[in-house]
This record gives sequence, C-alpha cells and structure tokens, in this order.
Amino acid sequence: ATIVPGHGKVLRGTAYLALVTDFLRAVVAAVDQEINRVGNGSQKLADVKEGVRARFPLARWRKRFAGDDKEAADFFDGFSFDGVVTAAYAALWPR
Repeated sequence: ATIVPGHGKVLRGTAYLALVTDFLRAVVAAVDQEINRVGNGSQKLADVKEGVRARFPLARWRKRFAGDDKEAADFFDGFSFDGVVTAAYAALWPR
C-alpha cells in the first residue's frame, strides 16, 4: 500500500498507520483515566493534561515517532501530543 499523507514523506505499507492507531488508543486511555481521577467538566482540561503528561510514557512515544530528529520531536511535543490530548478530552468529558 502507498499512503500519501498531508505532510511528510510518501509511506509504503501500513506500519505507520498502526503506530498512529496505537498512539491514539494509548492517549485516549490515559485521558480517560485522568478524567476519572480528577473529574470531568470544561474547567478540568488543564488538570487532565497535567496528569496525562506526568503519567504517560511520552519519551517512548516521541522516540518511536521522531527518532533522533529534533524538529520532528518538537512537532510531536508541541502539536501532536497536546492536540490529541485536547481532542480526546473533548470527546470523552461529556459522558
């Protein structure tokens, strides 16, 4: 399979998609745990983010996605991770 993402290199095979899927599932599970720990509600996002950052194996995931590429690691930390945590929170907190 050839995958042409919106950003980055053309990909061959589905290994990257499996990695992304695993990452999303792990983040959603971590956010769900934090919501259960701190409570839900629109005012708790900062608390949930803080808890996820403290407990989530971020360095391991960063390494899997970015390797030793500092620019890719910065993108992962600043955009990808926070964005996924925020999206997972928005999807989960109304329960």
